[in-house]
Amino acid sequence: MKKYLFSILLLATFGSLFAQSAPKATPAAFDPKAPFTNTETVRIHLIFRSVNAFNYRLHTTLNRTKPIGLNPDSYTVLETEATAIGFFKNEQLDNQPLLLNFEKGKDYFFRITRNAPLTFLGITVDELTETAFKMELFANDIATKPTIVPLDDKMATRE
Repeated sequence: MKKYLFSILLLATFGSLFAQSAPKATPAAFDPKAPFTNTETVRIHLIFRSVNAFNYRLHTTLNRTKPIGLNPDSYTVLETEATAIGFFKNEQLDNQPLLLNFEKGKDYFFRITRNAPLTFLGITVDELTETAFKMELFANDIATKPTIVPLDDKMATRE
């Protein structure tokens, strides 16, 4: 009986050592386009950076009455089938929006930065390459799972 118990313990020890020395599986690389398979949509990937804890409320012509809340150090994806989107400055919904044209099936990457209060810099918007966007997420420990915001009625009903 002792021989069997000793053999089982010996086997368990070597088995655990072998399991520890086995190569670990590499996690899949982060691809911001991966969850999106619809080629008829425009996807706008946003990183919001803020030196303070203030949120940012983004108003577009597709969500005039329901602003998109961007939290500091957050990753948000706006998804729409529209090829032109108007953006409003602050809460000035009666003013003429800034109209931007987009191409269906493409991904666009932007970083919005709210600078320190009492500076003349205000808010800065930078268009990034996909690689620079990934590096920005990585370097600032921003979660790679975005908040996805559909921007028009047709997309809001999808699951």
